Amino acid sequence: MPTSRKKQPNRWGSAAVVLTALSLGLACGGGDEAATAGAAAPAAAITTPVMADGGPAAGGPSPVDDLGEGFVVWESSRGGAWRIWTRELATGATPRQLSPDEPGRVHCCPDVSPDGTRLVYLSLPPGGEAYRPGRTTGPLRLLDLATGEERVLAPAARNYYENRAVVWRGNDELVFIGGDGHTLLLDLASGETRRLTAQPAAEHGWLIDPLLAFATKGWPAFSPYDPERRAISERAALGGCQPYFSSDGRWGFFVAGAGGPIDRVDLAGGARSTILRKNDPRMVDGYGYAYFPMFSDDRRALVYAASPGQHDHVNADYEVFIVASDPATLELTGRARRLTHDPATDRFPDVHLAPQPLGRHDGEAPLAVELVAEPRDDGWTWSFGDGSTGRGAAGRHVYGEPGLYRVEARRGDELRTGTVQVRPASPPVVTAVEVAGGGREVRVRFDEEVAAEEARVRFASGLVPESWSLASDQRSLVVRLTEPLARFERLELDGLRDRPGRGNTMAMAMPPVSLEIEPPLWPARREGAVFVWQTGDAPNLFYDAAAGVDRAGLVEPAGRAFLDREHRMTLRGGVFMASADDSNRMRWALQASNELAVELTVEPSPAPAGVERALVVFGQRGQAYNFALLERDGELFYSHRVAPRGDGMYARTSLGALGPGRRHLVVSYRPGRLTLDLDGERVVETAVVQGDFFHWRSLRLAFGGQAGGGLEWQGTIEGFALYDRALSAAEARESFLRYRRLLERRPVVPELVVEARLTARSATPTLEEIRPYREGLAVHEYEIERVLTGEAPAGPLRVAHWELLDATRQPAAGRRVGDRVTLRLEPFTDQRQIAALYVSNQLGAAPQFFAIDGD
Repeated sequence: MPTSRKKQPNRWGSAAVVLTALSLGLACGGGDEAATAGAAAPAAAITTPVMADGGPAAGGPSPVDDLGEGFVVWESSRGGAWRIWTRELATGATPRQLSPDEPGRVHCCPDVSPDGTRLVYLSLPPGGEAYRPGRTTGPLRLLDLATGEERVLAPAARNYYENRAVVWRGNDELVFIGGDGHTLLLDLASGETRRLTAQPAAEHGWLIDPLLAFATKGWPAFSPYDPERRAISERAALGGCQPYFSSDGRWGFFVAGAGGPIDRVDLAGGARSTILRKNDPRMVDGYGYAYFPMFSDDRRALVYAASPGQHDHVNADYEVFIVASDPATLELTGRARRLTHDPATDRFPDVHLAPQPLGRHDGEAPLAVELVAEPRDDGWTWSFGDGSTGRGAAGRHVYGEPGLYRVEARRGDELRTGTVQVRPASPPVVTAVEVAGGGREVRVRFDEEVAAEEARVRFASGLVPESWSLASDQRSLVVRLTEPLARFERLELDGLRDRPGRGNTMAMAMPPVSLEIEPPLWPARREGAVFVWQTGDAPNLFYDAAAGVDRAGLVEPAGRAFLDREHRMTLRGGVFMASADDSNRMRWALQASNELAVELTVEPSPAPAGVERALVVFGQRGQAYNFALLERDGELFYSHRVAPRGDGMYARTSLGALGPGRRHLVVSYRPGRLTLDLDGERVVETAVVQGDFFHWRSLRLAFGGQAGGGLEWQGTIEGFALYDRALSAAEARESFLRYRRLLERRPVVPELVVEARLTARSATPTLEEIRPYREGLAVHEYEIERVLTGEAPAGPLRVAHWELLDATRQPAAGRRVGDRVTLRLEPFTDQRQIAALYVSNQLGAAPQFFAIDGD
């Protein structure tokens, strides 16, 4: 490799450090505001408060950035070909190409080793820069940054969906995705590779965090990983893209919407919060449309790329920025600093920071530190950042007040620096309580590690736990029950304290707490549930007894199918589908039990006469289905496959009128006995359907039509559960009552129905502009001609419409100025389901309403 692309060896050293806390353990509270990029740090504590959503509080002093030396790498199209580039963090440093020229190849997915000496990247065929779907593979390469020498680690590897390809576990182990879709762990020293997954991913693949506890595959779902079973219990996506893990395995972070915000999730407790908002005031130069986040291995800095409002990830002017962060919380402690200036696309950066000579240290007040600049040399003068000074080989100081302090040690012209984060003294705090394991476990999450040697765990009702223990992360208490939790309880905890660590020698006791434990309200009983999907924003967890894990019911839309404001499946000529693997698992469970129950809540839309449609069908186009719940002219039918082929393939019967409005259905079947419970009342019990489950096949479970098209139904579906057992009339009624209680909790949102004329419209987004998204909206402006329902605002009406669904243009995309339409609208600000999606808006002001029919 040419000398110009070589990097000098890493010569950044570190100093010996001893910390002692005078009282209390380490808290994990919010970070303090600190750092304007590039400014010298004053000898004072930085204590600017931070808003709960990550934004800076108004009126605080200018923050100070003290990241020191380091470098950043990224993928860039400058020069006409996608290559890996780098630059030092020092002011005025010049970017240079790092990966070699390689005609006909795309270089992507740069990731620096924790010690900053090596870089891994992926070389893909043309098209890899555009997140091409499928099984695109290429060699995974390791570049020595000191010598420029390069070698191939794997001849065929994949990235997950978008451009991350590896996770470092220390300096000598790499998690990556093999060409066959398996996630692999590579030992760089020995060259040995072992599989981390029992089954390969069909496309893209899973990256697993450094602790081998969670996995993600390119959309923000942080799914529990079991190393012993080599299995991933997939969870529902949070919305957005580009998820990744902090190096300590505590946090997941991701882009939560088009151009931001950048959010984080506490992986143990599930709490979610914002790190950097879209157009955050800490961003600079008008570049407030952010993507591609990555934290340094020491978590002292966030790098990301941002554009001045352009979305296109391949052609837009994205530039790389860096901002200081709190390693414990990922809270940003500074203002962004711009690192690149080029009209080409710069994206997916990674950063390495040189270790501070005196380190970065953390503890609760009062905190005693002893920092050693150089043993047996007393010629050092110390400044501790709070006005205190000292002299000697070691700097010894007690910090009494919380804050972020810069420590300096000087000897002649030599300067060594460090940072001390002093947090308020506080006991552990409960952050989340959940019922899991099919109702047989109560999990209590804390904001820090806890000690439980003297703990007392009991239920106020006198319910006796089977056992309890701390989880391996020491931040979770797991209480096990002999039977599923069936009623409200109060869990009383006493005797817990925080755990000394990272220099803390004393522990603070947590006050006694009484926690209200609410069992899952719905379904009424979860025994035998093989799939649960309440709404798109619910956890949708059910216990898989065969695998011994909690699973999440997952569905994906196709065609004109989307989630509405209540995150219900909304069908307008499309379908939602369970995955092939989940469908196959359900098939085997139902065949083994030889019975089933289907529970769901539906609200039909008007449909043409004489057309048969499927609410739920276990089958796909061109193949015989296993069972179907069908509707024609308001009449409900159940059809069950009982033969391999021919006229007698299905046993079918009418279940009577479905009726208008929202209805709760429970259809149960075992050979020779079919029942229907409608809104909690048993209305059908018949033996007309005979036959077992023997002839069932591995097909897809779909909602609102068949997988692949056909039998499309229109309306909404929610509260779906599939059981491998029939439900009694009493249980069906209890489930109806419980789901009705869930519905009663929903807020009422005003609806506006108008006849209006289109006066202006934004451009329909193209797939190239919004990649990697396949859905997009656009804002139209209307003149109201008649109000049919609700209260209309004065002046023009601005409405967001679906214009792309499943990469297909929708009816609103074909409207022209002057067209007259009838619109059903809800306030735009109430539409959480579209918060992460791209909205085309050339009309200036934000939309006021959303067209809820999808037209």
